[in-house]
Amino acid sequence: MSVLTDLALTGAVALAAGWIVERRHLVRARKLAGGATARVMCMVRNPPQEERWRTGRLLIGPDGVVWRPVRGRAGARPLPTGLRKVGMRRTTWRERVRIRSDAVVVEFASEGGERGEGGALEVALMPYDVAYVVTALTGE
Repeated sequence: MSVLTDLALTGAVALAAGWIVERRHLVRARKLAGGATARVMCMVRNPPQEERWRTGRLLIGPDGVVWRPVRGRAGARPLPTGLRKVGMRRTTWRERVRIRSDAVVVEFASEGGERGEGGALEVALMPYDVAYVVTALTGE
């Protein structure tokens, strides 16, 4: 009897967690469709200038995309303009110390440079956020 109770409780928790995650995605999609600002947790780095990943939120709204750090006194960080997606990859073993192992790294380049030059940007996202962010940053 205790095994059945444990299974029922585990199933109920799994259903509730799935419902919460699905609900969060539906709310975000409605916000984006309605012109409101949606927040996406991510990690960002500019490969030529810095090796460190910075945790923050992308605020996607009608006025464009702004990145704000989670910690520190720094305000909104400007993103390069005219971004285009040049690649997408899983995190490396070294990056997994800092970034979740199931994250996806999306590589962008700006109009002024290719990957590895001054106009590069890498954004680490959860797989379900990739479509929102790529659309917001590139306009595709």
